[in-house]
Parts: sequence; C-alpha cells; structure tokens
Amino acid sequence: MTQKKISNTLLKIQACHKAGYSLEALLMSYHLNLEMLRFMLGHSNKSYSFENKKLKELLHDFNEELSTNTALKSLINKKSFKLVKTWLDKMDLFFKKLKLGSPSNTKALYIETEKIFMLLNISVNKLLAKNKA
Repeated sequence: MTQKKISNTLLKIQACHKAGYSLEALLMSYHLNLEMLRFMLGHSNKSYSFENKKLKELLHDFNEELSTNTALKSLINKKSFKLVKTWLDKMDLFFKKLKLGSPSNTKALYIETEKIFMLLNISVNKLLAKNKA
C-alpha cells in the first residue's frame, strides 16, 4: 500500500459519490479501510497470514497485536481502534440489510466511513513516514 494507491482510490470514491452512486462509494471506502487495517497488521507482524481469515478474526488478531506490539500502539491507539470496531459492526448490519433490500442509511454511513478513513490514513502515514526515515 502506497500513498499513490490511497490517493487514486480516494479519487475514484469521490467521483462515485459526486455522480450519485453513494452505495458504490461506500463499498469502495469500506474496502479501502480494510486494506489499510490489513497493511498495518501485516507490517507490525511480518509472519501474519491473511489466508482464510474473516473480518471478525482479523479484528480479533489486530486487537491482540495492538495490546502486545508497541510499534502498532504508536500508530493507532485503543480508543481509535474502538471507533473502527464500532464502525465495522455498523457496516456488518448494513450488509445484512442490503441482502434484504435497499438500506436507508447509506449517506450517514458514508460520512462515518470517511471519518474512519481519516483515522486510518493518519496511522498509515505515520507508518510510511517511519519506513522512509
């Protein structure tokens, strides 16, 4: 994951949102946020394998790594991670509603997704800055 990849994906998300495709923008933002979480976890624990891991397992492993790894603690604190977990629970409910029909809270959830992106982006930028130094 590089800053260029994040910027390109963010431009695609903003274009979708401006064109009125808020559901597609929300899904792309969701996947970007998950990639950022995976990047941070993979960088903090080089031997971690993402194969056959579901989201709940990934969150559990991230939480365990956060409690033991001081390098990861310097990137994202527990309070911010708690916000991420709450957002992921809301997204899980959103996907369950999406199976049954068209959900009504797409725009509000998109705004919250952008806030989570900002939190994760700060953490990833810290990580990338450490790698350059």
